[in-house]
Amino acid sequence: MRTGAPEGYEPYPPHVLEVDRARSLTRELLRQWGAEESVAGCIADHLVDADRAGHPSHGLRRLVSYHRLVQHGEIDIRAVPTVRSRWGATSMIDAQNGFGQPAAALAVDSAVADAHIYGVGMAGIVKCGHTGRLGAWSERGAAAGVATLVVSAGSYPPYEVAAHQHASPALWTNPISIAIPGSEPPLVLDMATSMIASGKVEAAIARGDRVPPGVLLRRDGTPTTDPADFLDGGMLLPFGGYKGFGLAVMVEMLAVGLTGAADEEPASGTLVVCLSPGAFGAEESLGRLVGAVRTRLHDSARGQPVIAPGELEAMSRAAADVIAVEDETLGLLLSATKGPS
Repeated sequence: MRTGAPEGYEPYPPHVLEVDRARSLTRELLRQWGAEESVAGCIADHLVDADRAGHPSHGLRRLVSYHRLVQHGEIDIRAVPTVRSRWGATSMIDAQNGFGQPAAALAVDSAVADAHIYGVGMAGIVKCGHTGRLGAWSERGAAAGVATLVVSAGSYPPYEVAAHQHASPALWTNPISIAIPGSEPPLVLDMATSMIASGKVEAAIARGDRVPPGVLLRRDGTPTTDPADFLDGGMLLPFGGYKGFGLAVMVEMLAVGLTGAADEEPASGTLVVCLSPGAFGAEESLGRLVGAVRTRLHDSARGQPVIAPGELEAMSRAAADVIAVEDETLGLLLSATKGPS
């Protein structure tokens, strides 16, 4: 038993929690911070799933930074997202300066419902905190039978991504995710437009790891593999050079510009677009194509497996019955068993 653990609590080896236990502790912790039950459940489910999907950078370790945001009043933990307005097959979701996961869930569900009626559904999210792993939201749409695109960005400093070695940071990591239904698991692209997500840099710092070459620059523009340099004014590079840089700019235009988030505080936004295969009578043909492409990719391997987008996350979930957590995260979670201080 870990030192300081509540009486009767017997975890797996230190720093490891069963999935259900992790989920219930997270939900209770968020409730103690002041979150509504539905909000606490949504965030807890999302963080646990990120760990299970093999993305601990977006998992339970986020609770540490979330706690600081709540304590400093930068996030309203009591906020519940609402539909601010509707126009045709479009919804505007106001996150009320709360966490982004409940707002993203509402946005996807609204866009999915419209897609089933009109063939296309869209939702913008404003006044929103961290939405977590973007791939979870495109997966949510695909699980409802629609192709789903999600983009997220911000338009205020401090920026994290520089166009190249001789430029200053001018962009966020501006992620994009696309999920295509038609098989299980769906095909899922989930990527930052930077070489690496900033959360993965922070996770590398916590583990004492280096980052790969060509990912990170010091504040003076010289290359580095020390992730600590990122916190000392360093900057990330876009993936694929000018192509990733251009995509990042367009993601900001869609997520911040098109949603009207540029006129909000903070100036960050998310756009969800859902497309129903039924609008084109393509449900069966799409399913066949997804299966055929998956087989084609697997068969193309020559000595090393070729994994279709989204399969790694599905395999990780299937193998995950426990979640590894760090000291500070574990301390927060176990504090939930002691009740409000």
